[in-house]
Amino acid sequence: MQKQDLNHKLINSLSVLQYNSLSAAIPLKWKQILRSIGHGTDLTKIDHGLEPHVLSGSNLKKLTKTSSKEVYQSLICRNTQPPTALETWINIYPFLENQDWSRIYQISFKITTEPYFQSFQYKIINRIINTREKLFDWNMITNNKCLYCGLVDTIEQHFIICPQSKILWDQLHNWITHNLEISFPLTECEILFGIISINSNEINIINFLIIITKWYINKCRYSNVQMYFFELLQLLKNKIETMIYINKSKQ
Repeated sequence: MQKQDLNHKLINSLSVLQYNSLSAAIPLKWKQILRSIGHGTDLTKIDHGLEPHVLSGSNLKKLTKTSSKEVYQSLICRNTQPPTALETWINIYPFLENQDWSRIYQISFKITTEPYFQSFQYKIINRIINTREKLFDWNMITNNKCLYCGLVDTIEQHFIICPQSKILWDQLHNWITHNLEISFPLTECEILFGIISINSNEINIINFLIIITKWYINKCRYSNVQMYFFELLQLLKNKIETMIYINKSKQ
């Protein structure tokens, strides 16, 4: 149903964000089946070999024969499962299929105690950062193009591919190499997920700098302002000093 159709059935109308959140909660495989069925299809004529099933207790029931309460109970009793974003990431980077994703999710919690940055990294991994592409799909802006380079503002373009972002990463990499004397890779995956191949204090510092840099890029993009490397360095300095102070206070 479109938002206006669904609102006719509800006492309290849904906002655009509420409707989009509801739509995003539908499992990907169900969406694919619904798209293949088409709008206005008579449910009695569906090929039931394709119809989604719901595990109700120990029984599998057809979705059209399942109450909303049973669907809800099935969802809240379900064991953990891989986030739907992982399928998209693996399609983009096939070599990540056998990666230990639990380590990727844990990186932000190991390197910073600030919930804001932990949440920010979590949104990137789950592909729920509000890029212009996503905002355009939600009918909240009129175009999905990057304000810096004019390409479609996907997550990869947002943080890596855009020339403005790429220049900033090159400058950060050179600064760390010459000033901290740490040699490390900085591929697309390292920028998006962090460096996971090595576990050391030095790499933890690099991962911390990567998250803060991504946050700075995101902030500049939302504000539509120019990115400056020296401004980023000042931000990094302030965050590192805060982190050192917090660690000392715990001793």
